[in-house]
Amino acid sequence: MKVCSRWILLIVLILPGIQISGEEIYIAPLVSVDEGEESYLIDEEFREAIYESIEEQKGFLGVTILKTRGKIKTVRSSYDALKVCREEKIKYLIYGWVRVSEYTYEGELRVFDGEGRKNIISVYEKDGKKEYEKFIKRLSGKVLENLQEIFYIPKEENIERESKINVALDIGYWSFMNKAYGKYLVGIIDIGLGLEIIPNDKIIYIKKQPLYMAVGMYLDYRLGLSKKGAVKGYLNNLNGTGYVNTSVNLNENHHLGGKIGILYALDILRYQDKYSDAKTESSGSFGMLLGVVYKYEVNEKIKITFTNEIEIIFFKKVMSKYIGKVGLEFEVFKKEYKRK
Repeated sequence: MKVCSRWILLIVLILPGIQISGEEIYIAPLVSVDEGEESYLIDEEFREAIYESIEEQKGFLGVTILKTRGKIKTVRSSYDALKVCREEKIKYLIYGWVRVSEYTYEGELRVFDGEGRKNIISVYEKDGKKEYEKFIKRLSGKVLENLQEIFYIPKEENIERESKINVALDIGYWSFMNKAYGKYLVGIIDIGLGLEIIPNDKIIYIKKQPLYMAVGMYLDYRLGLSKKGAVKGYLNNLNGTGYVNTSVNLNENHHLGGKIGILYALDILRYQDKYSDAKTESSGSFGMLLGVVYKYEVNEKIKITFTNEIEIIFFKKVMSKYIGKVGLEFEVFKKEYKRK
């Protein structure tokens, strides 16, 4: 029971945060120098302002912006940037400087490619002393414009988005993966009904490719029969599953995705031996689901689906199952959002 509780807690904590965030781009502490001074100081406030401005403006930009660890100090050159990328195993690093004069702010930001060992972006901005917020927004905005070009990420105003609701019908085969259960029972058939909701079909991008995030509910019934030589009986299995599905379009008609979820399994076993009346026993437990889903789009409203799943049920003796299914998915609702 303790093992079951730990797994369920872990899944509940992980599921809400599941996302594919694309490239990770770190921002180092930025350097500040006053007009006429030669000493360079770390300016955490400037870095924080740039970081917040990028987060506010990035929209559908499929990258994650992170701040380097506290031990990272001055990054003044591409040599410093390369050293940080190597030591911290960073692929992309933003670094730069700001100069404050009596009347102006001016600054430069660069994006260093740790694998290519060179700066791939360099932007400059200058504005009046009273225009600090505008200066920050313009400087960080120029970085974002260049990132969009490099990673082929469309601007938010150019994205046509859709929300969808799909209903799925499946039929398939299942079997136990552990010998303790498979020794006595064999899986016969799986029949299921599911509801899947896609709140936003352009939730995130990896280069040109949008990733589709869906949440779903699934109910299925499975029948199992006793094997030859075992006590005569049959198993009715009812499952309720909540899951998150992430998929990508391989091309116009082909879609491939992965899913993870939590479920509750109810087993009703009816059996009878030679010397006693038939008996019925039931048991239930929580578990987790991992799966791979391929979908072929017949037309705009219908898809043929092929699913391979593994379930782990946390009975006192952990039960694991393999499920293979083929089905149809019907689009029952779609709402389009026009470009801004």
